[in-house]
Amino acid sequence: MTPKYKQTEEDLANQLADQVSALEISISAFDDGARAEAKRLATSVRVLVHDTPNSVSLLAQLGKKEGRFYSTASTWDSANPLSHMGLIGVAMVPGASTSYYAPLDDTVPTNPPRWIDFGDWWNEIIFVDMQQRTITRRELVGFLANNDGGAHVDPVLKEIYADLSRRNSMGWVSTTGNKNVQVEDPQFAGMRQIAHEILRTLEPDTPDRKPVLPEGAVMAFGLTATIADVPPEKSHPTVRKVGRNEPCPCGSGKKYKRCALAPPAYDR
Repeated sequence: MTPKYKQTEEDLANQLADQVSALEISISAFDDGARAEAKRLATSVRVLVHDTPNSVSLLAQLGKKEGRFYSTASTWDSANPLSHMGLIGVAMVPGASTSYYAPLDDTVPTNPPRWIDFGDWWNEIIFVDMQQRTITRRELVGFLANNDGGAHVDPVLKEIYADLSRRNSMGWVSTTGNKNVQVEDPQFAGMRQIAHEILRTLEPDTPDRKPVLPEGAVMAFGLTATIADVPPEKSHPTVRKVGRNEPCPCGSGKKYKRCALAPPAYDR
């Protein structure tokens, strides 16, 4: 039997430092425009927090999954008929471009960050597409790390992820003049925000970070729409049929047949 070596606490601490360093390097590259670095971010996050029957995550080995995790996600309202982007926003430069972005610590005041248990954080819904299909952090990290190039490339992708990443299932379209362009890659911006949350969890005292956005960009974050219920009696106006010999509703004093139903003078 081949001898085995059990990693010490110091070994595991060094491993954590390596993974945090890898996250920061990929974050820097992502912020400089290499958006595919989101796949490496997913792989690092998976190493840090994802447990399986055959492997134990690094944070679990270090006893760091029992604490609270930093969540910037807006809560999904199931009554919202729009697609839901719980972690990201849309940056629009009028007449130029529209793209998804990670808000980092620049979230809306009405949706302040929260500290929640790992299970709630990992399984929190962060995307709901136009078909009302949901994706959690756990699922997004798995899609990017296990299936779409992080640690492995699968020949076939799950439909919900393929629709999110390739078929604009979020439904956002940028219109400039007569040209419509689909807004692409919400999965990358979402992964960037998850990486930020992980670093915040591990280093909660770091200064706030704000996204670097194109000059003149207008941001949309946490969009919702509400369709109010209309009482049945108000959904359609009540219409009373007027008899031919009754007074005309216009107030002329004439019978309905002599007023509203009478042919125009030039037809008489």
